[in-house]
Amino acid sequence: MINSLIATGPEKTFGQAFYYVVVGSVGCLLDTGLLILFMLSTDYNIMVVRLFTFSLAVSATWYLNKTWTFKARVRAIRNLPQRRYFQYMSVQISGAILNLSIFYLLITQAGNFLALPLVALGIGAIASTISNFLLSKYWVFRIPSEI
Repeated sequence: MINSLIATGPEKTFGQAFYYVVVGSVGCLLDTGLLILFMLSTDYNIMVVRLFTFSLAVSATWYLNKTWTFKARVRAIRNLPQRRYFQYMSVQISGAILNLSIFYLLITQAGNFLALPLVALGIGAIASTISNFLLSKYWVFRIPSEI
């Protein structure tokens, strides 16, 4: 039953979305764990550390999405150019900006969310996850025949 819901063929969007969320969760845990580790063990500027841990987490999710989530697409592409890594990084950065922007707008412009910041955070996270998934599938891991 679960396997039929989470199919892994090259065009099975639901299965890919499920794997994308799993990979994103791994990336979030990696990012958070490294941030805590560096905060406890170094005196580096927190923003420098944050940029470093974010970059490591994005690189890890790139590898996992390339080899697991979108593996059929990568096989169809055959030769994954290095520029696609930079496309992926730009998608992740734009997703972070979208997430923070939605959070900021809900907190500052919709008064009810000030009392419920986790709801605003969740809305931003859902919007950026959907955006990042679609951009990853149809831009970063686009099969040449889809052009």
